[in-house]
Amino acid sequence: MFNDGLINVLFLLLSGGIIAYLGDIAGRKYSKSKKRLLGLRPKYASAIWAGMIGFLVSGFIYGLLSFVSSDFQDAVFRIQAIKKELAESSLQLQEIENTYSNLQSSYNDLEKNFGKLETDLNNSNSQIQDLTLVKEQLENEIINSSKQAEVLNAQIETLREQGLYLNEELSAKEKQVLNLKDEEKKLNNSISELSINLQQTENELFEKNKQLDDLQKDLLQVTAALNDAEFRASEGTLVLVKGQELKRLMLPGDLDPLLLGDFLRSSFQKMIFDTESLGVSFAFETAETLALRALDSKKSGNYFLRISALSNVFVGDAVKVVFEWVPSGVIFKEGEILVERFFEDTALVQNNYLFLQSLITLVEEIATAKGIFPDVKTQKRVFYPTWKLTNRAEEMVGFENGALASIQITKDIYNFESMSKIEIIIQGK
Repeated sequence: MFNDGLINVLFLLLSGGIIAYLGDIAGRKYSKSKKRLLGLRPKYASAIWAGMIGFLVSGFIYGLLSFVSSDFQDAVFRIQAIKKELAESSLQLQEIENTYSNLQSSYNDLEKNFGKLETDLNNSNSQIQDLTLVKEQLENEIINSSKQAEVLNAQIETLREQGLYLNEELSAKEKQVLNLKDEEKKLNNSISELSINLQQTENELFEKNKQLDDLQKDLLQVTAALNDAEFRASEGTLVLVKGQELKRLMLPGDLDPLLLGDFLRSSFQKMIFDTESLGVSFAFETAETLALRALDSKKSGNYFLRISALSNVFVGDAVKVVFEWVPSGVIFKEGEILVERFFEDTALVQNNYLFLQSLITLVEEIATAKGIFPDVKTQKRVFYPTWKLTNRAEEMVGFENGALASIQITKDIYNFESMSKIEIIIQGK
């Protein structure tokens, strides 16, 4: 009902009345005592004494109020500070009002944007509904994927069981491999013993091979003479066998077609002369007729001609021949490696020689499979001098850890020629 200011005023009025009453009582008592104060008459001394009492009582009351009431302290001692704070508060209030004005304008803008946001919210709600449908579809797909995952897990478990079974089989196979290695060691020991026992036999074989090589050289030189002498010496001796090749003609690529007949006639004339020297004759054929037959059967393109005996021919019989035009082409390219083998036991020359001889035999088989025809005179497909094999066998002795031998083509080889263009390359391990 009463505010704090009105109570303070009433308290001050009451305290003033009390101070006046107490000062009056003190002044009257002092005047009655007839005492002097500072040499003054009692009349004046009682007035001073009343004033001092009023001063002291006022000081006591105000001190008590200051001690008891913080509001009184503020009203008496902090009035200037309160005024300053009030001015600062006024400035802050002004700033707040400005801020409120700005907020009010922002609020108006927000109300404008609220309509847009509400529209966007409606659009977002529709999108949320669409996303909800998509979510349901995805959940269905996830359920289906989970079922598929369960099936895959079952398959993985089956594969894991199969893997365990295979590991067990692998362990068993490894044990078998270890057993085989032990057996291999035993076999190697046995082979070492056999190698020692076969050493003498190999030395003898090497000597016999050298003798055989010498005989082969002599055989190549006297084959024609022996055949001629034997065939002519005995009547009814077989001179030519059925299918034996008498001559092979490769037509030059730059030969003029008009001169082809002359080339064939001259070639057939020499063939007739060489064949009749064996005791047979071309009673029914001449170089001219052979040339005409060959031209009639010739095909267009690059071909070479093989002339072979139609049947077995004895001394005194007439020779009948057949023609075969074979397409010519490159069988082996320059630099091509036909065979490559590693040989470890290179300490002995005879072992190295047999190893190289086996490579030549293998090349002979490759040439046969590729369509290389044998030489007309020697009936061989591969020519490699024996003395070169001996030198290469001695060269291999220098490779203590084994040697890698390869047979390489040194020039393009066609199917109408024999394989004399080969080279043996030997490299250390």
